[in-house]
Order: sequence, then structure tokens, then C-alpha cells
Amino acid sequence: MKKISAVFGVLGLSVLLMAAVPDWLNHGGDPQRSGWQKRERYITRDSLKQFKLLWKLKLDNESRGLNSLTAPVIFGPIITHRGMKELVFVAGASDNVYALDADLGRIFWKRHLETVPDAASKWPCGAGLTAAPVLAPQVAPNDASEDPTPPRPLYVLASGGALHTIRTTNGQDIGNPVKFVPANARASNLNFAGQSAYTTTSGNCGGAPDGVWAMDVTEPGLKAMRFSPAANAGLSVGFDGAIYSASSDGTVLSLTPDTLKLSHSFTPPAPEKIMSAPVPFEWKGRELLVAVAQPGRLILFDARRPGAALSMSLPLAPVNGLATWPDSNGTRWIYVALPHSISAFKITDHDGKPVLEPAWTSRDLAAPVAPVVVNGLVFALSSDPAILYALDAATGRELYSSGKAVTSPVNSSGLALANGHVCFGTADNTLYCFGIPTDI
Repeated sequence: MKKISAVFGVLGLSVLLMAAVPDWLNHGGDPQRSGWQKRERYITRDSLKQFKLLWKLKLDNESRGLNSLTAPVIFGPIITHRGMKELVFVAGASDNVYALDADLGRIFWKRHLETVPDAASKWPCGAGLTAAPVLAPQVAPNDASEDPTPPRPLYVLASGGALHTIRTTNGQDIGNPVKFVPANARASNLNFAGQSAYTTTSGNCGGAPDGVWAMDVTEPGLKAMRFSPAANAGLSVGFDGAIYSASSDGTVLSLTPDTLKLSHSFTPPAPEKIMSAPVPFEWKGRELLVAVAQPGRLILFDARRPGAALSMSLPLAPVNGLATWPDSNGTRWIYVALPHSISAFKITDHDGKPVLEPAWTSRDLAAPVAPVVVNGLVFALSSDPAILYALDAATGRELYSSGKAVTSPVNSSGLALANGHVCFGTADNTLYCFGIPTDI
């Protein structure tokens, strides 16, 4: 009886741990692509004095064109056959998927997804696996189930167009792979909401029409849903489940979840054209969208009021991603990656209207990727040379630099942040993890 009680005690503790851990589910961290880690406990301003390179590992992946490793995702701790583990998952352009022990920096398992690459394609087509994986969200356990912690699979889209549902503990497929998009399509980073996985295709690679794609993972025999045209890569998910993307004419599209029917659209002022999926966020009880317009301007929309823009920033350089968070005072911040810096904006209230106001610009950075935000810190990663920075979220002051610790540029990867780890991949297929050392 004591043994049984102990087993259930461990399982109960694992449920509590899983409910509290700050997983990084996809590129951008959450379905909204906010880049904000809401539940991190270890990485703070006070702990930055301990922040350092924890480990790096060269993987046996082969690059395709300019694609090497996708942005990582971080999951755990979870129960595995080797005990409780926190795992970092990353996919490679040559259709490899890796799970690494986040504390030890060792490969936990590896999968090669069998597919036939299109050798005749030229960049940017024929770039292999292009979509960062996505973790399924937390699901409440079934009281009738003997397993109090139902498995949360990892979804990976192979270059051959098949969606794999992979068991996170051992890398094995759960069921058969399902055809999602045409082979050799240029697919954007996966997203997940409700019971569906999502991606977009662009560039007519593999003959795939530009569009938003959805696959109900509970009905794998069903054909994937598609909405076209949505020519600009990427999508985000609203707090009500709406799917947001950008159309070929530069408007923002709001699509119904699962079925991908057009609900409404948002039109920027001429001649502006929206170039990527907007990021939803909450402001004073309203859901707003911040989108990037060509050649580089931030535009705000009200998610509940289709039509014209609410506010625009001054013209910027081309934007390579953004992050957003509310500070402890309730001020909403937006951070954008420009060709040579990170710039910050605050949203102020002008008679009930949200207005974008410039706040600060960082030191010179070489083509930074989309930043991530945690506990009053902005982590920025320059591409070449690859240097990881921690900046004060309110002032932009540099608080940490990795210096020459990274020896290869960054191309197709992005930042992931969870449980004291900040991880990313480089062009030579090396995965780096910085963070706060912990006792093992």
C-alpha cells in the first residue's frame, strides 16, 4: 500500500510540475507569437550575474540552401524512461528531428523522417524541412484514464508534406503520418490551436498554392483545409481562436478556426501592405493586433472592429519579427527587430485611442532575429556575428553579452526561452543553450 501511495504521490507531483512549467510551444512561444515567456522563474535581472553558455552541441544535420536548424521548442519536465527530463526539440532542414536533454546537453533521441528531397529545386524552394515544430497545448487529464498525464505530442512537418505526430518521450510516431501540404512546399513555422495544426505555404514551391492550411489532428483521415490566397508566410491565433494571416493584396485576414472560412479583414492605409501575420495582444480590455507593413511600419488594428487601422508608427527599416508584453504597471511594449538594432515602442492612451510611441533603440546589432521577453528583460540575438544580448526592457540598456561564445552565424533559427534556458541554432547546425546553471 505504501508503495502504491508513493507511486501516486510522484505522479501527482508530476501533474503539478507540468501545470506550472513555462513551456515554449512554438516559434514565438505561444499561439499568438508574442515572444513573451509569461511563467519563467529562473531568468531574472538578479540572476543575470550567473547567466552563461550552458552547453553547445553540433548535430549531424545537413543544411539545405540557407536553412539549417529551425527555431527550438522547450518542454518539461516530463516523465520518461530515464526519469524526469526537460527536453529541447529542434528540427533540421534534412528532415531530422532531435530531442536534447536541456540540463546535460546530450541527445535524448533522434528521428530521421523518410522523404524524397527535390534535387532539381533552386533556392528558396527545395530548402528541405522549413517549418519549426509545435507542441500540443496542455490537456486536462481524463479522470477515467489510468494515465494522469496524457502525452502531449510534438508535431513536425516533413519536407515531403507529411505531418508527423511524435511522442515526446521516445521520438516514435503516434499513428501514421498524414499528408498535410504538397511535397517540397515552402511551409511556415507550425502553429496549434484547439484541435488543429496550422501552417502557410508561399512561393509556389512544390506547386503548393499560397495559402493557410489546417489539419484536425483528431481526424487524421480528413483532408487538410486550405484558404487561398494568403501570400505572405506565417499565421497567428487570436484569443478567441481566430486565425490571422496576410493576403496577397496586403490586408490582414481573420479566418474561422479549423474550417478556415473568411470572417473579416483589416485594411491598412494606402500604399501600405501588411507583410506578415499580426500579433494579437490585450490592451485595456480590448484585443488589438500589431502588424508589420512594407517597407517597415507598425500598424495597430482592433480585432473586434474590422476595417481601418487605429494607429501607425513612423516609417522604420524592414522588420524581422517582433515581441510584445505588458510590464508590471500595465504598459504595453512592442519590440521590433530591425536590420541593425532592436527598437521599442510603448502604447499610450490618447482619449481612448492606442498610439504607438517610440521608446528606445538598442546599440548596433547585426540583423537580429525576433526578440523574446521575460521578467523585464529583452533577449536579442544578432545573426552575423551571432551574439546573444540581454537588454533592459524599459531602457534598452545592455545587461549581458555572450561575446565570442558563438562561432557560427544564425540563419533559419530563432530564440526559445523556458526554465532557465535560452536556446537557438546556428548555420553550422550547432544548438546553443545559455542560461542559469542548476544542480543536476
